[in-house]
Amino acid sequence: MKAGIFTQAIRTREFAAVADWFAIYFFLLGAACIFLAALAALASGGWTTGIRVFSFGLLLFGACSISGWLLGLLFGIPRTLARAQSPQPQANSGTATVAAPQGTRVNTNLEDVSDWLTKTLIGVGLTQLYLVPGYIWRASGALNHYGFAWKDSGQLLALSVFMYAFCGGFWLGYIATRTALTKLLDGLEGADDFAVEISLAADQLLLEVSGKSILPSKSEEVTTADTALLRIPIFKLSSARQLAAWGAAQARSGDLDAAAVALQQAKLSDPGEVKYKEALGKIYAARGDFDLADRLLRSVPNSETGMLAALYVDTKEGAQRALEIGKSLAGDPAANKSLNLHVWLACAYGQLHKWAGKEGKKDDAEAARQSVVDEVKQALAIDPSSKKWLRSLWKPEGSKDDDLESIPDDDKDLTALLEEPPPPARP
Repeated sequence: MKAGIFTQAIRTREFAAVADWFAIYFFLLGAACIFLAALAALASGGWTTGIRVFSFGLLLFGACSISGWLLGLLFGIPRTLARAQSPQPQANSGTATVAAPQGTRVNTNLEDVSDWLTKTLIGVGLTQLYLVPGYIWRASGALNHYGFAWKDSGQLLALSVFMYAFCGGFWLGYIATRTALTKLLDGLEGADDFAVEISLAADQLLLEVSGKSILPSKSEEVTTADTALLRIPIFKLSSARQLAAWGAAQARSGDLDAAAVALQQAKLSDPGEVKYKEALGKIYAARGDFDLADRLLRSVPNSETGMLAALYVDTKEGAQRALEIGKSLAGDPAANKSLNLHVWLACAYGQLHKWAGKEGKKDDAEAARQSVVDEVKQALAIDPSSKKWLRSLWKPEGSKDDDLESIPDDDKDLTALLEEPPPPARP
């Protein structure tokens, strides 16, 4: 591997490539050095010494590498035990906090063994540090006496092989454990990719027509995916997509605060992803934070939630912006079948009717009224049960949602559409 490629692997955090590169050159260099040492032993001590040095050197190299690798594994075993997480503040929402959910405790004795052995080895090693060099040198002498039998340089060779192989094996074991094993455990305990994709689907995170809650999904597949995600604590999620999917699942389950926290983190991790902003905007709207939703969604291409947020600006400009978004969305045949779109278009026209009346523009007011009637007809055609909500917008009886209130109570068209017919007269 060239230096440039090696540097690029470090920058892109491709640690597997780094480990592969190190392992190849580590073993090749070690074997080559042992072979050269065997040639030197052959020249000074004959065939018997040369063969002993080569064969025993390879065995010692392998044993030290494996020992170092095992120690590196013990030092590098990742923590999988769930720990209590501190509450996460909600951005732009006062001082409210949401505690991260607690996961199940993973039963891994290997982690306890690793922790105990690591502390013991470090403690004993530090207290006996001044004795270690002498012990290693004597052990190298014993290896030479009983193994290499190379009088001239066997002890030094044993020491060199031990230091080289043990340290290299330790590094490989530690890196492999901290990368491959950690990733494997995260995959086993984290969010399933299929569940993430299903839960994150934009058409499954829907606002109720009043804009005050998130509708539960009618899809069994989405419900199953949400159930799987909701079992996972937020601190085990490792990507923006997982956070966003987890937040969507929380929203459909009714926990809007937890959903907001997860989607805020997803947006911070990937600020350019429009899907996360749209989902977070829906959560803000469902919580009644329409100012936050409006500010967030102004930078997002036309969306129903942006349209709803604009309606709560309570200015003529807000109504006009909501109308522009609605008309743009209505150009899409699929979006034109949305109940929310037509209800909120009716609200936009209703607000413009109010502003036209205040400005004395009778023709504009009448055009807006007729558009309200048209949108109400389309909404009722999609879902007749929306009649009650549409009637409350026309005759709010003290409700804040009064977008159609400026249209007279005796309007013939709305009366025919929204008022219940009188019961038939008794004979």
